[in-house]
Amino acid sequence: FSADGRRLLALVERRTGQVYTRSELGAFDWTRATAASQPLEPTWLTRSLDRSLTTFAIGADSRTVYALAEEAGHEKLFAVPLGGGAVRLAFEMDSGAYTNLAIAQRAPRAVLVGNWESATRPPEVVRIDPAAGRHQALSDFN
Repeated sequence: FSADGRRLLALVERRTGQVYTRSELGAFDWTRATAASQPLEPTWLTRSLDRSLTTFAIGADSRTVYALAEEAGHEKLFAVPLGGGAVRLAFEMDSGAYTNLAIAQRAPRAVLVGNWESATRPPEVVRIDPAAGRHQALSDFN
């Protein structure tokens, strides 16, 4: 749910009759949901992205959704406005993959955390800074 409780977000694999269907992010208007209502049709937030999402997290401001998707051998961070709009790559990366994305909901600024790993670096917990286009390790297990 968004922080304001107005939208339910979910990864959805639409039935298309094709062997492969990508996971898309749908936003359901929860204010219109009732026990007796017809199924809600979502607003498709990532329809324009030709990648399958693996996970997502809603920003604490309820305006931006961050999502992870595989692209060019990496699992990259993408951003899309919760109200709809263009999906954009948060920043380019030349190695590694992010997993286990989470966002602190009560932080005064956006705090994204997750795991980062590559073929030559074991997984570490990192804080992701989309504005700076980088991450900072919070652990040093290996």
